[in-house]
Amino acid sequence: MEVHIPELTKLLTQVDLLSNQLSRMERLFFEKQDKPFLTVTDVATELRLSDYTIKAWINKGRKHPQTRKVIKLNAVKTDGGHYRIKRKDLETFNELFTSK
Repeated sequence: MEVHIPELTKLLTQVDLLSNQLSRMERLFFEKQDKPFLTVTDVATELRLSDYTIKAWINKGRKHPQTRKVIKLNAVKTDGGHYRIKRKDLETFNELFTSK
């Protein structure tokens, strides 16, 4: 079996880069898990939605598909006018809409 050193070096470099990216992603994931309060952008990123959608859930609520009741996402408004969402409140809100 013939091994080409430049190709092997290139592959090892790519593996190393991917490993570093994965480590960074894992750190970010666990940092967010430990954050007691999340920003609107944190929530939007985590759920793959827009900031606008999250703000709408906070201000106007979301209609539950079975009960048709409008449920708002609990949030605290900072002195600067930004919202902060407790992780537990987000989890509770998500469970209402993901449970069967």
